[in-house]
Amino acid sequence: MHVHKVPAVFTIARVPKDLGEDEDWLWDAANGMDTEDGVGFTA
Repeated sequence: MHVHKVPAVFTIARVPKDLGEDEDWLWDAANGMDTEDGVGFTA
C-alpha cells in the first residue's frame, strides 16, 4: 500500500510571505478555487 507523506506544513501567514505577497492575496486565491483544483497535484 502506498502512503503519501506530507513533507512540510506551513501556516497560512507564512506562505504569502515566502511568495512576496500579502495574506489577503492568498485568501482571495483560495476562495476562488474549486474543490477539484488541487486534485492530482504532487510535490
